[in-house]
Amino acid sequence: GTNVSDICWSYNQQTIVFIENKDEKKTIWLYEAGSDKAKKIADAESIENNKYTIANIWRFSKDGSRLYIKVKPRFEKKPDPDAVQLDIWTYKDANTQTSQLNALNVVGMETWTYGFSSRKFTRLETYEGGCLQGVEIPENGNEDWAKFSGYRMVPGGNFENFSTLVSTIDGRRINMNMKQIDGRFSPQGKYYVFFDPDSKQFISYEMATGTTRYITKNINTVLKEMSGTNAYARGEIVGWLENDEGVLLSDQFDIWVVDMAGSKSPQNLTSGYGKKNNIMFFFMLTRGEWHHMDKVYSKGDKIILTAFNPKTKENGFYKLEIGKNTDPEKLIMGPYAFSLVGIHTTLNQAKFEPSKARNAEVYVVQRQTASEYPNYFITKDFKTFTRLTDLQPEKNYNWLTTELHEWKTKEGVTLQGILYKPQDFDPNKKYPVIFFYYSKKSDNLNVYIYPEPSVGDLNIEWYASNGYLVFTPDMYYADGNLYESCLSGLESAAKYLSNFSYVDGKKMGVIGHSWGGFQTNYIVTHSTMFAAACSGAGIADFVSHYNSTSHGGIIKSIDYDEVGSRGPKKTPWEDPGWYMQNSPIMNADKVTTPLLLFETSVDGACPYYNGMELYYALRRLGKKVWVLEYNDGNHVVQGKSSLDFDIRLQQFFNHYLKDAPPPKWMTEGRPAYLKGIDERLELDYSGKKP
Repeated sequence: GTNVSDICWSYNQQTIVFIENKDEKKTIWLYEAGSDKAKKIADAESIENNKYTIANIWRFSKDGSRLYIKVKPRFEKKPDPDAVQLDIWTYKDANTQTSQLNALNVVGMETWTYGFSSRKFTRLETYEGGCLQGVEIPENGNEDWAKFSGYRMVPGGNFENFSTLVSTIDGRRINMNMKQIDGRFSPQGKYYVFFDPDSKQFISYEMATGTTRYITKNINTVLKEMSGTNAYARGEIVGWLENDEGVLLSDQFDIWVVDMAGSKSPQNLTSGYGKKNNIMFFFMLTRGEWHHMDKVYSKGDKIILTAFNPKTKENGFYKLEIGKNTDPEKLIMGPYAFSLVGIHTTLNQAKFEPSKARNAEVYVVQRQTASEYPNYFITKDFKTFTRLTDLQPEKNYNWLTTELHEWKTKEGVTLQGILYKPQDFDPNKKYPVIFFYYSKKSDNLNVYIYPEPSVGDLNIEWYASNGYLVFTPDMYYADGNLYESCLSGLESAAKYLSNFSYVDGKKMGVIGHSWGGFQTNYIVTHSTMFAAACSGAGIADFVSHYNSTSHGGIIKSIDYDEVGSRGPKKTPWEDPGWYMQNSPIMNADKVTTPLLLFETSVDGACPYYNGMELYYALRRLGKKVWVLEYNDGNHVVQGKSSLDFDIRLQQFFNHYLKDAPPPKWMTEGRPAYLKGIDERLELDYSGKKP
């Protein structure tokens, strides 16, 4: 009859803890293998004299000495159902009231640790003033320290990120007064290593002495590009040497061994082979490994590397020995996608890992191309592969082929893109072309695209199979001139393709979703090259965007304009020109391209009403514009709404790019009283124009 929840096993499977819920009170019990009964270890009264209530159990520490739990502040009074329903906003709020209300299930939840030997609770993180905060505890290696982070309000109403190192033993805190990205404790807990975006260097903080060292100052390479203009500057922790002898870091191509004490010069583990041969190296992960940031390696370990050539898009495997100063040994490279984990691909089916046998050096890998279904192969040496499956569902359809193209913008910047052609492509025909973009898509050259309903973007294989060319160009972003440069990049791609005899330069369409929608809105208000455009969940007005919130309560000025890489990093009163010049709404009168807007009524990423500003402006100007507003979904759609969007998007493009009759929802609209009654999907053969 006991109401038990949150059962949690220790890592050695010898101890179990669980929560008993009784009379609205929660008690934590512990049972050890071989015992005849469980014993009570904690209840609400154990935590700060009943000031907190137990929420749930998180996990054991790896060594079994501590238990991590979540608690919430305890309030003597419950909300009065007859009280005035009022939200009070103040200039000191570190997080908006809407964000707090939307996150009531987790807001106020704190992480505490319980030591089994000391029988004491230690508070790791605090919830203060609505700040979004969280605690990170290493899951491998030493767990004596954790990182507690969030953001807080500073004078003037701005916000700053902060991180605090906190002892999981006694709660002692070390405030880190530096910006931090990708911070990680070393396995033995001697150091905390992170990337500093101001100096663009990795820094080690020695826990015992409090010494801070810039450990990558002698590495002459770009480690991490923060503006987004260089998609390949990775700069991340990829592993450690045993006994905290070094941290393994990546740059754009190679992997480095860096001494955290600063007494030894950084060593290029891959001997600079990556940079010399235009190959990006990654430590290979096997299935079930979530990340490599906590993996520990020893000198003499023989490591398989995943390799990718960002120019040719070839993928494969290399091998190296830790501590051996030689070039990595090539095992296989080819026009396939074996494993693209860590590569800038936007397709999840490319992000897979080999599976290793439990007690042998035998692996099952997946291999695919754009026109060859992902099949499984077995290998022992990553040189020879034995086929296990031979699935070819694409043989039943008019599938697609891919070509990698390269061209230059008017500024002289070299870009790449993928041209998807129908399998039955006829070079003597002229084809309409749809440009589909986000930021960088060319790495998908050898990736097999599964046919599935669109969530708000373009179903590439459907259009390629139905008489379209689809081009996915890498977009060009210049620092300080972001949107104008993306326009330059896309127009240069369109001019480049128009030179091919099989491309109909008068029948070119564009589509982008989310960040792609931002760009589409700018493109259609600044270009007359395109015959049709679809913008999904984009932003049209940066002035109103600055002080707006999404449906998730996120302040967009923090999320994009001041902090992110897609804004000026200044306020509207500091740089009003940027906000005016880059807002598509300010050039709505220049639009000549028929525009289809895709929106969801609730959008936790891009405020729905901001995109609607462009609709109202174009409607006021008598421009051709339609909005598909789906009441379900959030930023994207699924299920029947996905299918509906696919149908209407194809009808829209078919009309403007293939001269097909328009559907009635475009020629007649649909009155609100017919919602759910008449979908108006049938084509209008009356000759009426939209």
